[in-house]
Amino acid sequence: MFPLCPNVEAIHGMDSLTEEPYEARVPRTVLNPSGGRPFVWGNQVEWSETSFDVFQSYSRSREETMTTRQVLYAHGDPIRVVPLALPEELKAAAATPPQLTFNNGPLLSAVEVFTVFWGAAWQQAPQSDLANNLNQFFDFILTSPLIDQLSEYDIQDGQSINHGKRVGTTTITSPHLRNSVSDNAIQHMLQQEISTNAAFPQPSANMLYFVYLPPNVAVTQGGSASCQAFCGYHNDINGQIFYAVI
Repeated sequence: MFPLCPNVEAIHGMDSLTEEPYEARVPRTVLNPSGGRPFVWGNQVEWSETSFDVFQSYSRSREETMTTRQVLYAHGDPIRVVPLALPEELKAAAATPPQLTFNNGPLLSAVEVFTVFWGAAWQQAPQSDLANNLNQFFDFILTSPLIDQLSEYDIQDGQSINHGKRVGTTTITSPHLRNSVSDNAIQHMLQQEISTNAAFPQPSANMLYFVYLPPNVAVTQGGSASCQAFCGYHNDINGQIFYAVI
């Protein structure tokens, strides 16, 4: 009597074509101490010279199958996603125009920006480069389609917001700035420069003085400080001088 293995024997190996591991199940074998290895097919025992006959036959049939199999490659372009069809009742309704109330405040319909760089730091790099970039920014944006989006603020009586322009720039070094400056001090500076400095244009309904402060100088306004409660703001002096501070 020879010891019998389970009815089915599992053989593990590596596929030579796909280089993937696989498991093959073949009939059980009978271990023969004399060297021969019979295979049991159901109740019939057949002897073979080597234990690899069935395994090799299995490998050859698998290899023949693999050589004729087609390999389909994935598309190299991104996956195209088709959006789901939504019922009409689930589609978002068209946005309604905003209902804004005009409280008769000043409206700059064709803004004229004059940039004011306050402090000696603006006279040398890197702040001088930043000042040039800011001026170029205004040259672009004031005549760009972004201004057209402000048409929602047009007034019904015919006053509308149109493209603007930058009308000039200047750098001032006095009064000397310390670690902070108040909004009152900024208003005083503007009034003083407008009245005494020929580089400053005179106020008008569209004139906007854009004041830039150097690094490490905070603005105090309304009990709050810049870089803590706000980054910038705009204001006016008696409804006649319009300015913004950053």
